[in-house]
Amino acid sequence: MLDYKIHAENKSLYNTPPCFGIYMCGLVFEDLIAQGGLSEVEKKNVKKAQILYDTIDGSKGFFRCPVEKSVRSLMNVPFTLAKPELEAEFIKEAAKEKMVQLKGHRSGWRHESFNIQCYAFGRGRDIGRIYEGFPGKAWCLGIELN
Repeated sequence: MLDYKIHAENKSLYNTPPCFGIYMCGLVFEDLIAQGGLSEVEKKNVKKAQILYDTIDGSKGFFRCPVEKSVRSLMNVPFTLAKPELEAEFIKEAAKEKMVQLKGHRSGWRHESFNIQCYAFGRGRDIGRIYEGFPGKAWCLGIELN
């Protein structure tokens, strides 16, 4: 479908190219260029992932990431809660931040951070905010609050 030589040889009658897909690719490419190119987008993705992984790794066991640090993804961040009985409450807190469908990945939970998401408003910060204010956090970690 995307071999334009075949289309040219057949005077564009070989098959109709996927016009909408080509149009959408053009929009995505324009946006990538406007953001400074792939190297700039990569820097942003590294920063977004770092925010989320720092939250998970710094949670003193409240969250756990089952992936070895050396092979972690910038886009898909699986994690679990230390206490599965807190999942229903965490789902409610996440919904307040307009985060849905985190639960359901085969490893437990998954946060996806796509190129279109800005780290200034990134979900990683929102997960951190939920963690910081989570009502069951102290109980989950066995921490006594004074």
